[in-house]
Amino acid sequence: VEKLMPKRKADIEVGKRAFEELDRIFNLSKYGGIIKAAKSIGCDKKSIYGWENGVAPETIYLIRLHYLGADVIYIMTGVRNRDG
Repeated sequence: VEKLMPKRKADIEVGKRAFEELDRIFNLSKYGGIIKAAKSIGCDKKSIYGWENGVAPETIYLIRLHYLGADVIYIMTGVRNRDG
């Protein structure tokens, strides 16, 4: 069923913002950045590249991103969290 449903624009944006926050924390363009990030949140590189291409991350990864300092409010809504 999931394959038949088109991606929603909101889901695509969530994935891209998750990738953006991960890049902010780990500098993904730096050599080994993707691997380090993937190990830190417990996923594979393929998942991270999926986020870059608009696949929304699973909830467990959002929780882990939060503990690493990501602004999950921003990831979910597109609005920066004013509390830090």
